[in-house]
Amino acid sequence: LNVDRTADLHVILAETDAFALSVLAEDQEALSRRFAEDRPDRFDSVSHVEGFDRLPLIGGALRC
Repeated sequence: LNVDRTADLHVILAETDAFALSVLAEDQEALSRRFAEDRPDRFDSVSHVEGFDRLPLIGGALRC
């Protein structure tokens, strides 16, 4: 996982003990572009389910 050190998400990931990684499906391209932007509301109104350790996984993402 590569996150630009100047992105707001970098600080969040660096300070947490765990995070979940959702592999988006082909029809979720618009969502992937939304997450690529450096915007604080990127997670607002995004469908999700609880995964391992109760970490959120994006709804409709691929299950591996």
